[in-house]
Amino acid sequence: ETEIKLAILLGLRRGEVLGIEEQDIDFERHSVSIQRQVSIARDVSRREVTDYYGIKRLKSESSNRELFLSDEIEQLLRRRILYNHQQQKRLGAAYHNQGLVCCKDNGDFVNPQTLYHAFKRALKACGLPDIRFHDLRHSYAILCIDVNVPIKVLSQALGHSSTAVTDGVYADSISAKRELANLISKAINE
Repeated sequence: ETEIKLAILLGLRRGEVLGIEEQDIDFERHSVSIQRQVSIARDVSRREVTDYYGIKRLKSESSNRELFLSDEIEQLLRRRILYNHQQQKRLGAAYHNQGLVCCKDNGDFVNPQTLYHAFKRALKACGLPDIRFHDLRHSYAILCIDVNVPIKVLSQALGHSSTAVTDGVYADSISAKRELANLISKAINE
């Protein structure tokens, strides 16, 4: 639940949701810093190269960003952090404290594929259409476009390298909105 809400309410990528650490949240400033992701990492220190899931930096400097939190998101984060602290107290040394907000009950990383499959099961259980987890991010962006969030602000919130990237990905939505505005203006002036 927490992961899905963070994705749709903040426009985060799956790995970014899983990479939020407790220290990234500033309840006084009502913000969260997006600085890392849980993703596939390579271990080249061994004779055979192996892949595993772990913390990685974001793909570009512009992907590092500060997002502001609504009261709803703050309450969601506070509940999740409290739950994690209770789990840590209950499990003691068996709790693997990674500092992550969205983690397994024992504090370990959540595999992004596990989140993906849990999301698919939740959609099915609720009788909702089958969509990708990443579509939550797209829904966030389209809602922002619909309520006239400036493209520069949206681009920064999504962590895009430029407004051209945002405009390129969401050009159809932006174009449709402009076309609708022109149709309404034309109809009113006739």
